[in-house]
Amino acid sequence: MMDDDFACWIHAHGDELVIAIRGDLDLATSGRLKTEATPHVKTGTRVVLDCSQVTFCDCAGLLALAELRARAHTADTGFALAGASDAVLRVLELSGTTDLFRTLPAPDPAESVLPSAGRARATA
Repeated sequence: MMDDDFACWIHAHGDELVIAIRGDLDLATSGRLKTEATPHVKTGTRVVLDCSQVTFCDCAGLLALAELRARAHTADTGFALAGASDAVLRVLELSGTTDLFRTLPAPDPAESVLPSAGRARATA
């Protein structure tokens, strides 16, 4: 498994934290997502995970999403998936976990934290 195309951008804006990921979310990359995102999931910070650029997601990726959601719940803060790609939606549907996650529309490209917006920290 190669994770050369995986990247994670984190952008805090007030009481909202947007975490955008690109590439495969799988056994090779899910640990990186958890390592980068977990310290930022805390009380008073609503977490939005931009999944619009996820190209593949397996059960390890789903577990990472569920663990981040659980961390947000423990911190008594909001958690949502924004712009869930077909790959993410498929693993949610196949696993029967769709109802566990609040979903939002894809972010407006002008508001995105992905590199074209040029205002976030990459953790590639």
